[in-house]
Amino acid sequence: MASSESSPEGLFNPEVIPLALRECPQWVAWRYEDNGDAKPGKVPINPHTGGRASSVDPGTWGTFEAAVSAWIRDDGLAGLGFVFAADDPFCGIDLDECIGEDGQIAPSALEIIKLLDSYSEVSPSGRGAKVIIRGHKPGFARCKSKAIAGFKESEVYDQGRFFTVTGQHLEGTPRTVEDRQEDLNALCERLWPPKPSVPAEPHPRSWSRPGAMSIRQKSPTFWGGDSWSHRRRKRARF
Repeated sequence: MASSESSPEGLFNPEVIPLALRECPQWVAWRYEDNGDAKPGKVPINPHTGGRASSVDPGTWGTFEAAVSAWIRDDGLAGLGFVFAADDPFCGIDLDECIGEDGQIAPSALEIIKLLDSYSEVSPSGRGAKVIIRGHKPGFARCKSKAIAGFKESEVYDQGRFFTVTGQHLEGTPRTVEDRQEDLNALCERLWPPKPSVPAEPHPRSWSRPGAMSIRQKSPTFWGGDSWSHRRRKRARF
């Protein structure tokens, strides 16, 4: 599964990208830009104007065809990107630096890829893998996690983010985007496990000492219990 279906023209292979994604007008181009870090940043580009695009501004996106045309026209563009939006059914999982120099995928990352069993591809660096599914992050999920060891980190996005898309399909995975909501939920529970509950501090009045009566024992009419029979006995004495 570590090999990919490479394009003879280089990094980007538009023919392999699933139709379900190509039909969405949520495409940008992208280029590398030095941001002072060890790795250059990936900047989204408006396919119509050549200016910067925003992952939260649909006015800066375009169709798949428009993005491909921009990429062909401008040699400075590295490829295409797909923007995840709140009103689409898609979610992307990025397994960062999960592919070793020998081209093998880390076993823990491979387990995730097999679990999600949807369209997967190799990232532009050749060291990461991305999976795109139909599904939405559960409410407790965040964006980044190192909870699963064996590679740098896992990232999960379903809106407000763009994924660079290479079309370097990961062999052995579907070439379609599959509905994997239950599997996504299970993955997110591993990435962001619930914190153990902390026992509540005992109430000062509940501390016991020899011969002490509880508040409930002292005040049956307030706390319930036999309060009804207590009132009946009281009326009987009068």
